[in-house]
Amino acid sequence: QEPAEIEVEFWGRYEPVTTVSIPHAYAFEPKHELLVEKLKQHGIVVERTNAPLKIEVEVETIVSINRAARAFQGHNMVRLETNVAREKREIPAGWFLVRTAQPQGRLASHLCEARTCDGLVTWNMLDDFVKEGGEYPIWRVIGKVK
Repeated sequence: QEPAEIEVEFWGRYEPVTTVSIPHAYAFEPKHELLVEKLKQHGIVVERTNAPLKIEVEVETIVSINRAARAFQGHNMVRLETNVAREKREIPAGWFLVRTAQPQGRLASHLCEARTCDGLVTWNMLDDFVKEGGEYPIWRVIGKVK
C-alpha cells in the first residue's frame, strides 16, 4: 500500500483562556485517597498534615458543571465554572497537602486546579464530590506552610 498524504491542522500553540497564580500548596481531605495515588503516579510528593493549620486559602464554589455528552477515552470530560473566595480556614490534622515548590509542582497545580482543561476533575476523579453550589474539594493554600 502506498503512503498517503494527509493534510492536518497544527495545534502546536495554545492561548490560555484563564490564568491563575500558583499557590504555595493544595489541601484536601483524607477521603480523597484515590487522588493521592494518581498524583504519586505522576511523581508528585503528597504529605499529610501532622497538626491543624490555621491559614489563608482560596475556596471555590461551583457555579456550573459541564459534562461532555460523549465519552472520550472512556471518560465524559468535566469542566467547572467557579467563584473564588479568599479566607482564613483551618486545615485539620490528617489532611493531604501538595506543595507546589517541588520538581513536579507545576504539574501538581495543573492537576489540582478546578478550572484546568486536563486535571483530576476533568477526568472524572472528583465526580462524586462536585455539585453545583457546592465547594470544590481541593483548597488553594495561599499562606506559606512551614
